Amino acid sequence: MAYKLAIRRKERSSQNDFSDSLNDALMHRELGDFWRIWKSKFSNSSQASVVDGCSEEEGIANTFASVFKSVCQPNSQARHEQLKSEFYHKYDNYTDNLYIISCTVELVDECTRNLKCGKAAGHDELTAEHLQNAHPILIVLISLLFNMVNLHGMVPDDFTRGIIIPLVKNNEGNKTSSDNYRGITLSPVLSKLFEMVLLSDLQKDLYSDCLQFGFKKKSSCCQAIYALDQ
Repeated sequence: MAYKLAIRRKERSSQNDFSDSLNDALMHRELGDFWRIWKSKFSNSSQASVVDGCSEEEGIANTFASVFKSVCQPNSQARHEQLKSEFYHKYDNYTDNLYIISCTVELVDECTRNLKCGKAAGHDELTAEHLQNAHPILIVLISLLFNMVNLHGMVPDDFTRGIIIPLVKNNEGNKTSSDNYRGITLSPVLSKLFEMVLLSDLQKDLYSDCLQFGFKKKSSCCQAIYALDQ
């Protein structure tokens, strides 16, 4: 009897925790967290065992590698070379104003605490939790590293490496076709932290057109549709 009562209490507690999590996400307007919690409860998506006729794991991985590589290729090689030449011409004539961002320990510590937890690790298997729960001396060493990066204008090679994960675009579509997948890149957490430190100092100089709604904080397609209707 006690065992059955404990199971029922756990079931009710699970339902209440799920409802509370959804409510908190809505109250704080964290739509990403809301849909993540929702999908974890109701999503019945399953991985396909065959993609583009390949059933072996290595064959599927090579298929996705080929697809994502083709997406990153320029549409016109001639136009690509022209734009690259223009960039290097402007870069060669660029004059630095000698302003170097100071990555203080306090700034790095603040950005570290603002890293989102629960995210997948990059190729180095490090997550935000590793940095947030490490010894405080690590923050000092990271600030020294970031200051050296700013001083020399070069980042470590590992900052440029990532793991591309294929995600299904449409769960109701054909999961055996590579066309129904999009790729996301898992970047190293240290490179994310470095970007946050740079943004905290350069945010005041970054701006966009008032009619841009995509890839912009607190904006979405809803505002674009509303502007179009008006």
